[in-house]
Amino acid sequence: MGLSKALGILLVLTFFVFAVSGAHAQSLDTSEFDEAYQEYRLALEEYQKAHQEYSLARSQFLRFGTLTSRENAHEKTVRMLEAADEVIITHLRAVLIRLEMSENINNLQKAESRLSIQEEISWFTDHQANLSSSLTLNDLERDARIANTRYEQFYLKVVYQALAAISSGKLETFQERFSENFEELNIKLTNIRLDERDEYRLNEFELKRIDDWLLEIRNLVMRSEEKQLEADVKILELQLTRRVTRGTYDNLIKTLSESFQHLKQASLYVNEIVKDIKTQG
Repeated sequence: MGLSKALGILLVLTFFVFAVSGAHAQSLDTSEFDEAYQEYRLALEEYQKAHQEYSLARSQFLRFGTLTSRENAHEKTVRMLEAADEVIITHLRAVLIRLEMSENINNLQKAESRLSIQEEISWFTDHQANLSSSLTLNDLERDARIANTRYEQFYLKVVYQALAAISSGKLETFQERFSENFEELNIKLTNIRLDERDEYRLNEFELKRIDDWLLEIRNLVMRSEEKQLEADVKILELQLTRRVTRGTYDNLIKTLSESFQHLKQASLYVNEIVKDIKTQG
């Protein structure tokens, strides 16, 4: 498993860390996740160091071919592969903790993701434990191919599915907060329109401006919902796809992000209306 793949895991984690630092971050206890993420970062650093030592030992063995260089290459290869497995294991643990923290994820979906992540942790833990029993470099090469196949066929799909569920749940949480605020605003506007007291009455220009904002809000909400439906289809496709690529995941996250941005803009308009009402009042 090459260094580029280990660093690829870090890129996967980028969005997922961002999700923790969203609007609900202050109300969540992120200490367990922070600790797991730090363990992952340390594991990645150890892997990078082990890979450098492996590369040097391999080069020396290919150059000299002595028994000593062979034994050193074997030792460094074992250490590198163990470190690579540790990166995977610690990353999976961090994803699992973030999944458990997340809101608005179907209980069955969360349970399935939890089980899949735990299965991958068990597989890579067993693979890591068995590496030291490999007697030759050819054995280790076979072990590396087996781990690489597992990484591509199972690990990536499990992680991407979990991160997609986390991101979708975050969007649904924001949708719920927005709907509550928008409903409260509509009730307030209805009361204002019915209130005949001069000090609370808005003039026609003010009402027209608010109506224009309300129309734009509804258009933005409709666009957000369209993107949400598009994302739901992509999540289903991700679940049905045998081998998931980074491009598939990125495309899904892009769609969820577009849905979120439409709703965020609608929320800003809601705030402007509230501010306008308070100013006029």
